[in-house]
Amino acid sequence: MTAPTHDNFIQAYHKGNVRMQFDMEQALEILLQHQTDPKIHKAFLKLKKAKKNTKWLLAGGLIALLTPFKALCVLVLLFLALMYLGERYARTYITQEMLSSETFYNEMIKQKVVNIIINQSNNSIPEM
Repeated sequence: MTAPTHDNFIQAYHKGNVRMQFDMEQALEILLQHQTDPKIHKAFLKLKKAKKNTKWLLAGGLIALLTPFKALCVLVLLFLALMYLGERYARTYITQEMLSSETFYNEMIKQKVVNIIINQSNNSIPEM
């Protein structure tokens, strides 16, 4: 399946007929490459490293539920919230850059950071 052209993508996006699937590891890498603020860059670098340990953190959180150390559960929930916000920021940043730059759009499609599905009917695609 071929990716839509940049103009088709913009039109479908504004109509709400686009579903975008992101490869989050590559998306975080792209975000790191485009960040110029050193504090934000450092925060996302830590987030990228921490994402690799998510399974162990979730396992630790489940074990913490069985122990009297309930504060650990709060730390696990805080970590998951930060992961969600970081990934959401990466998706938003990449989407906005794709809308504003055809070159960036083509680069994301070529590197398979984003898979774009356009609904051919006039009904909008519900968000997931």
